[in-house]
Amino acid sequence: IVETYTGPMGTTGDVTDIIVIFCGSKNESSPVNLGPYNDKSFQSDGKDRFELSLAEDVGELIKIRLGFEDRSKQKKWHLQKIQFEDVDTKDT
Repeated sequence: IVETYTGPMGTTGDVTDIIVIFCGSKNESSPVNLGPYNDKSFQSDGKDRFELSLAEDVGELIKIRLGFEDRSKQKKWHLQKIQFEDVDTKDT
């Protein structure tokens, strides 16, 4: 489970193509699209929750990389905080 917290500056542009890559002690995941989205996703001071599953075992999480799949458009997302929970182990 991924929970994102958007700050007070919110977003600009169409940010429905946010991807995350999980980098772990064993491997790096393929890019995973956060979604599904709705018109309330990534609003100022908002919290969004996404359930993801990874095809590969990345081991212990070391870092993440966030970005936009389509970089041709000007977009901004004020990500204030991000949290992860492993649904099997309940680790955060």
